[in-house]
Amino acid sequence: MMGSGVEGGYRPDMSQSKAKAAEKETRRRPQIPESEFSISFSRSSGAGGQNVNKRDTKAEVRWHVGNSSVLTAEEKEMVRKVLAHKMVGEEIQLQCQDLRTQLQNKSICIKRIHELVWDAIVPEKERKETKMSYGQKAARLDNKTREKRKKEERRRGYDE
Repeated sequence: MMGSGVEGGYRPDMSQSKAKAAEKETRRRPQIPESEFSISFSRSSGAGGQNVNKRDTKAEVRWHVGNSSVLTAEEKEMVRKVLAHKMVGEEIQLQCQDLRTQLQNKSICIKRIHELVWDAIVPEKERKETKMSYGQKAARLDNKTREKRKKEERRRGYDE
């Protein structure tokens, strides 16, 4: 097996990671209709010359969580809990002034809200408790003992 980069013919099973990715994609991903968003535009700040001074390109998008027709009651509660720091009352409010056009800034805001909502309703995986192996414990204690001896050696030189 020269040049394969895999020792002993071992190839990790990639199907597990693909299955997890597929599971995440098969979950219902709510698409909030544009009619549920309240969108307003204003002048952007910062550099940009005449375009900034003349055009209302900054997009501000608000979405009322409680009035959503796409989310279930449990999902709405999860969104309220996870995104509490981003909410003003019952609304999630985002603004974008990164690009030069209203349409681009509006679509960025809407995309960000979709991502925030999706991340809020995907349940967090529970952490599996793991145990330190005997070898790891021994190596850790050995390292601590070595450091202790090194410091004791330094101290002996100053005590005399």
